[in-house]
Amino acid sequence: MRGRTQTSWQNGKPWQRRLPMAQGKICLRDRYPAYVSWEQFEKIQALLQDNYSAYDRNRTRGVPRAGKALRHGLVCCGQCGHKMVVQYQGGTQYLCTYLRGQYQVPVCQRIRADAIDQWVVDQFFAAFAETELDL
Repeated sequence: MRGRTQTSWQNGKPWQRRLPMAQGKICLRDRYPAYVSWEQFEKIQALLQDNYSAYDRNRTRGVPRAGKALRHGLVCCGQCGHKMVVQYQGGTQYLCTYLRGQYQVPVCQRIRADAIDQWVVDQFFAAFAETELDL
């Protein structure tokens, strides 16, 4: 696919922005043998976009990171609704730093992760308990 970026100038320097696939100038489908179908390719692209780890992740899950927190990228703040990040210093915690970044205010909310993650593990094994008996 050609024409996937748009260049503009900011502070005398070129700045490139990646365009959505639909805005590309040229897209040649089925020209060469493919490893995956076009439908599969589109699904993979959607998964990659959903895993994109930029801070503006409210529309996406985010990608799992290294560490023991199970819900990284999935926990939202109950007060402001934004994604919570994981902090490992001083014990595993989920904390909302969105308002701090936007308005220079203290952390919106901080929650210890151990109890939440243990509940998730318990629910996971409870869901498979009957299946295990069937096996």
